Amino acid sequence: MQASRRCACVSWPIDRRSIIATASIPTFVRGSTGADTSTGVEAGRCPPKQGSRTGLIPARPVVPVSPACRAPGTLYRYRLTPYIVPMDDFIGRRNLIPPERLRELTRRSDWKGAVQTLSHFGAIAVTGTGLWLAWGSWWAAPWFVLHGMLLNYLFAAQHECNHYTAFRTRRVNDVVNRITAFVLLYPRSYERWFHFEHHRHTQDWERDPELMNRQPYTLSSYLLYLFGVTYWPNLLARLWRNARGRTSGDYFTGAQRRHIVLEARWHIAGYAAVAAVSVAFESWAAVTLWLAPMLATKVLHQVQNLSEHTGLTHEPDTVHNTRTIATWPILRWMGWNMQYHTAHHTFPAVPFHRLPELHEELERRLGYAPPASGYIEFQYRFIRMLARGPESIEGAAGTAGSVMERAA
Repeated sequence: MQASRRCACVSWPIDRRSIIATASIPTFVRGSTGADTSTGVEAGRCPPKQGSRTGLIPARPVVPVSPACRAPGTLYRYRLTPYIVPMDDFIGRRNLIPPERLRELTRRSDWKGAVQTLSHFGAIAVTGTGLWLAWGSWWAAPWFVLHGMLLNYLFAAQHECNHYTAFRTRRVNDVVNRITAFVLLYPRSYERWFHFEHHRHTQDWERDPELMNRQPYTLSSYLLYLFGVTYWPNLLARLWRNARGRTSGDYFTGAQRRHIVLEARWHIAGYAAVAAVSVAFESWAAVTLWLAPMLATKVLHQVQNLSEHTGLTHEPDTVHNTRTIATWPILRWMGWNMQYHTAHHTFPAVPFHRLPELHEELERRLGYAPPASGYIEFQYRFIRMLARGPESIEGAAGTAGSVMERAA
């Protein structure tokens, strides 16, 4: 949606959210509340003099911000592209973690990103080899499940790259993001901008796209989505709609919509090429090693996705509307530590390898443990609740064992 307004800091028309003010280096601005954040800007507004937004996105094409809009000691820069929006839009709890400590926690690492990425893809190579060699015997079954689970959890890599926190080098984030997006049938830019709105409006029925695109769960609709029965058809239908130019979502700018259409068409062309090569060589490798295990084991990833917010309050407070998931270290590795989801939503600029530290510090400074549950515990309680009636639009406190009790 085009905006004809003019920002007081620049003198030309701009698209809504197409211009971003960011710190030129990962520095922070002390806000009036004492929080340390970097700053974002929406069309028609100057960046606030005292920051309340995050997102350490380096800028290349730049113009200086007028002195009236500049916070002391910080250089803001505008990136003149419709394809970048500030992902880490806010800090969920201000005045909670000291600025120096938060600055330390937000440091990215190419090395740790590389270790995590290579170990994940290395595990996929191992399970894929095992599946290929065992195909036709019962030994293929455990390889099939493990392989499909690892493929689905590549979404954690895509998610981390969406935030530009997987690697310190921005371009490496982009490359890994494109690869995982292709594997998961989920185009990168669409998902990134969609996810940005989710972070800005978590658990808001009217503005969080994860809720806007569905009705409150019933038992049947939840189970169908949990097992991937409705997830995959909806994902593919949306990809096809986008490729036809029928992009939905009023949070996309006109330029973003055009990019989404082109991106979807490139994805479809890529999938068509894979299909053509498979037919030409009479090979089922793409089905055996990719599509079949990924589609069939979606439930093993949905238990993560659906546990993060479902059943919690719809108040705009990330400490209470987001759930931490208690699980084994091997699953935290596979999920890139996204089980520490409360910490992630409260401080989205912190990279995956610092989330365990952030989680401990968050609990210590809060003085209580935010909502937390295990995978099975949450599913049992929420499904049992749905058996009694549809999901409440106000949220269902208590469905995850410690949803709000310890937070009271």
